[in-house]
Amino acid sequence: MIDYSEKTGKTILGFTNQTKFFKKVGLKVRKDFIKRFVWIKSNGEKVFDDDGDGIYYEGKDKFVSEVLRTKSFVFIGVEHW
Repeated sequence: MIDYSEKTGKTILGFTNQTKFFKKVGLKVRKDFIKRFVWIKSNGEKVFDDDGDGIYYEGKDKFVSEVLRTKSFVFIGVEHW
């Protein structure tokens, strides 16, 4: 995953409550980061999740830095897990 990020310049991001392993392999952790992301269902309903730390490797796109500059939600169309 880190190789992909370095080659493409894109940030990789996931959410988990088990951060110990991810820290060991070089990913950064942001406590409760999942609270900033809102999944929008196809019917327009907003789904909020409040249980998960963000694990990430920031690419040249600086996605996480951009998110952290504001207190706004990030709306995503990815199906909720």
